Amino acid sequence: MLDPALPPDGERRLAVVPQKSFATAKARLRGVLPEGERARVAEAMATHVIDTLVAVLPTAVVSADRGVLDLAASRGAWPIEESGDDGLNAAVTEAVWEAQGLAVHTLAVVAGDLARIEIDDVYALLRLPSRPGVVVAPDRSGTGTNAIVLSPPEAIDVRFGPNSMRAHVAAAYRANLPVRVLRRPGLQLDVDTPDDFPEGLRRRALPPVTGTGA
Repeated sequence: MLDPALPPDGERRLAVVPQKSFATAKARLRGVLPEGERARVAEAMATHVIDTLVAVLPTAVVSADRGVLDLAASRGAWPIEESGDDGLNAAVTEAVWEAQGLAVHTLAVVAGDLARIEIDDVYALLRLPSRPGVVVAPDRSGTGTNAIVLSPPEAIDVRFGPNSMRAHVAAAYRANLPVRVLRRPGLQLDVDTPDDFPEGLRRRALPPVTGTGA
């Protein structure tokens, strides 16, 4: 079991990446990539996200897929096996339970397809408006949530899905918690559609993919 060591500032933090099977990920990229390439791209992006997070703070990966969990362990992250395959919100809820058991003060939930995330983005995420508090990092449309920081981990119930950014902010207000909306390029670009794909993979950290011009 991962033991998030207590840093000098006394704030025990944990990052969590919920990740579905690479084989079934990124179905909306069918128009630009065959199945095998989609799986390889999904794995490359998840590996980049995990490596970036692990460089800053203890990190866990939640998945129902054994291959994903094996990758997490190989990159220095703590693999958490989902008790079921019930979707993103259920996976994050399981991570919240684990974080509570580890006496974690602050939980950062980060999507596994942020192809441009950098270490500076992670540090920016962790700057809460106050403790307790919430940070929400929306996607480029400003409607979805690509990352959320919760202090404490159970501060609000996660509400990933359509219009989740607004739902998360509203939930923080209802809980009388300060909330910060963080917009950074490295946190805004999640690769879901063919329009996202070439821009998202235009970086050396990910392997070249045939046909993208990257």
